[in-house]
Amino acid sequence: MPCFFSQQWKLPFKGKVEKDGGNCSGAQVTLIKNGKSADEKTTGIDGRFQFMLEPDNDYKIEITKAGCIKKFFVCTTRGVPPGDHSNFSIELTAVVLFEPPENCDVSALKKPLLTFAYDYSTKNFEYDKNQYDKDRKSTRLNSSHLGIS
Repeated sequence: MPCFFSQQWKLPFKGKVEKDGGNCSGAQVTLIKNGKSADEKTTGIDGRFQFMLEPDNDYKIEITKAGCIKKFFVCTTRGVPPGDHSNFSIELTAVVLFEPPENCDVSALKKPLLTFAYDYSTKNFEYDKNQYDKDRKSTRLNSSHLGIS
């Protein structure tokens, strides 16, 4: 659905990357906007990153570090009605990077860990809980295997 009005809000998308039980410095966090690389950050000693997502776009956030399994999330900022958007925020408290385990199928991690979109009932951005539960059940992975909390 096309947007006929200009929206001025931005969505903070922030998180913390961990590895081996602590903060992960040196992780590459890439923001892809509508299929094109838009920004890249390297985590510092606190492991934190943040991007400001603009309305009416589709985003992919990739987190990588040499020797570790890549993690990624998707978020659409489309379909948000006009109004007060000052409470918008997405925060990933811990994205845990790890090396590929031996003899373990990690193909489930080739899909987004979480998919975020505007939720009309909460009037904020939420992850798709049904998809998350379905993915966990189909792969028998728990949140520690997925590396999110």
